[in-house]
Amino acid sequence: MRHVSRDAKGGVYSSNLHERWHNNIVLPDRIHNVEQEPAGYCGMMVPAEYPDQNPWPALYKARKLSMIEVFVYTTSNWTDPELHLPGSIVAFNEMSSKYKWLEMHTGNHLGAFYEQDRVDSQTQFLDYFLKDKHDNGMRDVPQSQLVVRPSQGEPFWRTEKAFPVPDATETELYFTSDEKLSTYTPSGQAKAYEYEGLKGRVTFTAEPVSSAL
Repeated sequence: MRHVSRDAKGGVYSSNLHERWHNNIVLPDRIHNVEQEPAGYCGMMVPAEYPDQNPWPALYKARKLSMIEVFVYTTSNWTDPELHLPGSIVAFNEMSSKYKWLEMHTGNHLGAFYEQDRVDSQTQFLDYFLKDKHDNGMRDVPQSQLVVRPSQGEPFWRTEKAFPVPDATETELYFTSDEKLSTYTPSGQAKAYEYEGLKGRVTFTAEPVSSAL
């Protein structure tokens, strides 16, 4: 059985970023800004959460990431699949910038910006391109800095010359009838899973990666 649920954005659970943003940011601001007209954003975006619906195709045609040629230092979060992860990776790969760097962290996607080593990296980048401190070693910084979370032990940083990692190997994972993720093609009778859209969920688990990084 190889099954991908339409309600799960390609099989990966996502808890409705637009609704959360509207309820946590827009509505509280409206309380303090009584003259603001109701946006109705939540209702507008509920039927358009997926990349092939309503406004998204038009946005894809309008944006031309390949036209970006300025220097770029972009960060993303392995554990934030709703926005920062796919958006940052797509932008990094498609932009034409000669000088660009990608940082992939984990955990709280805001807190990482204020860790001292991350602040130092941002300062190094800004000093080089905005203050002309061309002797600060920025050009020697690896293009990709990736946090790796092993099954045991503390996360550590891995540096690469490009992203995707040149020697990376893609591995297909298959949904199984016992709610697992398998690297082997499942056999037997296919099974359907049902849940309430935008509220329910189906969770599939996989074994920790055992090979060395």
